[in-house]
Amino acid sequence: MIKKSFAGLLAGICTIANASLMPIGTVSAEGTDSYAMKVSVDLSGEKKEISPYIYGVNAFDSASVKNVTVNNIRQGGNRFTGYNWETNWSNAGEDWHNSSDTNQGDLGDGPAGAPRKFSNIAVKNSIPYKLATLQMAGYVAADKDGSVTAEQTAPSSRWNKVEFKKDGELSLDPDLTDGTVYMDEFVNYLVKTLGDASTKEGIQGYSLDNEPVLWNDTHSRMHPEPVTIKELGEKSIEMARNVKKLDPDAEVFGPALYGYTAFDHLDDDDQHTEWETVKAANNYHWYLDSYLDDMHKASEEAGT
Repeated sequence: MIKKSFAGLLAGICTIANASLMPIGTVSAEGTDSYAMKVSVDLSGEKKEISPYIYGVNAFDSASVKNVTVNNIRQGGNRFTGYNWETNWSNAGEDWHNSSDTNQGDLGDGPAGAPRKFSNIAVKNSIPYKLATLQMAGYVAADKDGSVTAEQTAPSSRWNKVEFKKDGELSLDPDLTDGTVYMDEFVNYLVKTLGDASTKEGIQGYSLDNEPVLWNDTHSRMHPEPVTIKELGEKSIEMARNVKKLDPDAEVFGPALYGYTAFDHLDDDDQHTEWETVKAANNYHWYLDSYLDDMHKASEEAGT
């Protein structure tokens, strides 16, 4: 598929970029002569200050941040699309047999055990900015019983439903029997237990899930159909609105896309029917034009 090809291409580009930091080496290939590749980086050009958000760690375990000085750290990836904050169970999707398990924690860790651990690691290592992931695909792991079969695709007993807003009081003792997890209750729990975005322990930024265009590939048991422009836009706006109500100083990041083709037209279907309609009606060039326009209008309406 084109998105897999571009993902590989981007990985290759990153590898080449990283080569600039490596010593000159010799590469041998069967049937060809050895050759040396010289890569240099010219730092003599015009310089300007860059954002402190640029350099960070794209993981949240202690080993990843050991002896590293960075300004921010991210808790994300495929595991967090299916993360159940009430129980800490998560689903690996295609990364590992569609397994629902205790990879990110268990009931004994208490609610939101993974982001609380994330906060502790950041504070211990003097990392001021923490970016956590919120779940938007519609379902999260309901158990820790291993592989989810195709016949158990959501909705089924293997999944708990995700609702963005709870109709009632937000509790610090979530109901584990109602088959539903509430995202506003999740954010509220983090604010009440860690502090808001202005505190050292609190969460400063929230990512609107992880690579939604790949949900139907990576998490086909959870979200078997491709995400649509309408779905992602509406979910992003609702989730961002809820975060801002609970923690006005927190920042919201989206769309958490995987690469170029998603920036261009969101999904990789052959016809791009939805995108072409939206594009023509609004004179957009990129899908990102559409997303940012929708978020801007929602921000103006909400006043934040």
